[in-house]
Amino acid sequence: MSVLEVKDLRCSFKVQAQRVFGKQRKDVLDGISYTIHQRETVGILGESGSGKSTIARCITGLLHPDGGSIVFRGLNIFPDTGNRKSIRRKIQMLFQNHTASLNPRMSVKQSLLEALNSQDVSSNKKVDLEKIQDVLDATNLSYDILQRYPRQLSGGQRQRVALARSLLARPELLILDEPTSALDILTQVQILHLVKKLQDERGFAILYITHDVASALEICDRIIVLYRGKIVEDQETSRLLSKPRHPYTKDLLIASGLPEPA
Repeated sequence: MSVLEVKDLRCSFKVQAQRVFGKQRKDVLDGISYTIHQRETVGILGESGSGKSTIARCITGLLHPDGGSIVFRGLNIFPDTGNRKSIRRKIQMLFQNHTASLNPRMSVKQSLLEALNSQDVSSNKKVDLEKIQDVLDATNLSYDILQRYPRQLSGGQRQRVALARSLLARPELLILDEPTSALDILTQVQILHLVKKLQDERGFAILYITHDVASALEICDRIIVLYRGKIVEDQETSRLLSKPRHPYTKDLLIASGLPEPA
């Protein structure tokens, strides 16, 4: 069953023209189409400026595409943006900048309670604390972390708190936008393995946006390769690794230290 269907998605930005006065539009996404199924992990690979993060921001409504359609669980959320309110909690995003994703003036407890209160679901203090304890256990965070502030946490702890906030919404699609690039290698591995474990337990789909070929090959069921705003590859991970179709994909694999595909 499909969770997300993206068809012919197009997006452009105004940029300063080099040879003329004023601004002109630069195409960032040029006819992107793909589907994500339940419990599936799909990776999007590409160089900086290829449009990876733009895709995520179009899905979450942070950017308004120029055209195409986005359908979540059979409900059109673009161009029919009026439907977004009913599904906004079901799509959660874990950002690269874990520091900016948390309010520095809020303790971890306040931040998690804020996430619960935004759900417009009647509850009580006991139930809320039970939900918070559940996500702390799920993300391997100790209960005493609730009284701390973001500045008192390590990068890995901040990203786990951000993940815990996302889990409180019970997402059906979790978008990871370079979520570990600012972390050390060991913490990167721990966070990605944790997310995959939670996926197995809770059943959400994952869209993993990264430039890290090795991690995409490790955790993704399928990989999409973007090149200059277009999809040049969309294959199951094992197939892509053995028989990439596009020269740019081969270059990515070789640049990451893998042997040249046959």
